[in-house]
Amino acid sequence: MRFNYAKLYGRMAELGISKEKLAQMIGMSRSSLYKKLISSREFTQSEIIQCAEILNISPLDIPEYFFTVNV
Repeated sequence: MRFNYAKLYGRMAELGISKEKLAQMIGMSRSSLYKKLISSREFTQSEIIQCAEILNISPLDIPEYFFTVNV
């Protein structure tokens, strides 16, 4: 299943956090984050929580950022 991370990208842009910087902040390589963002690998629950904390995303809003299915 492929997810649409447009809202996540938008939040990163709002805060001036690049993919490389986010990957570094959650302790993964840039290529690993990229694979997750193109839906070839899935985010773990702990990675989602870390991203939400870094990007100031409310727990109630996590589904909008991480689970919007590409149609």
